[in-house]
Amino acid sequence: PTVVAPVIAGLTQGLERYLLFAVSQVAGPLVRVVLLIPFFVLGAGVVGAVGATFAGTLIAVSGTAWILGGWLRRPVHAERAVQTGPSLVGSLVASTAGILALTSLTTVDILVAKISFSGHTAGLYGAASIVGRLILLLPTSVASVLLPKVSSRAATGQIGRAHV
Repeated sequence: PTVVAPVIAGLTQGLERYLLFAVSQVAGPLVRVVLLIPFFVLGAGVVGAVGATFAGTLIAVSGTAWILGGWLRRPVHAERAVQTGPSLVGSLVASTAGILALTSLTTVDILVAKISFSGHTAGLYGAASIVGRLILLLPTSVASVLLPKVSSRAATGQIGRAHV
């Protein structure tokens, strides 16, 4: 389900179904937390945590795909055709590299702080790092809404000069 989740999330964004996008993003972690309690009570430990994560992701992805089922079952028209080939693979590789680079940029410092500082100082550093990461990632919500709108306007030739 983790491989399919970005596809479903991208589809909800592209269709500008932002409420569904938000619910699908919250559903997985929420289901995971709800399932963790009985799994830990039953003594499932790490296997229970991984199982709860898997189940949460599976429920979120399949629920969102079911809601979008009508759109997914429509006949494919030219405007719905998916680009395939080397450029798609190249885009995926570049996107993955960028995400990994950003993730390492925002987490490697915490590992270094854990190794270098005392427990208390490393904890304070970790808390400050989370605040910094929030500030860094907040613009992502703007891009999540803006990118599909700009893309659809560009595809239909509606992009012109900005009016000031």
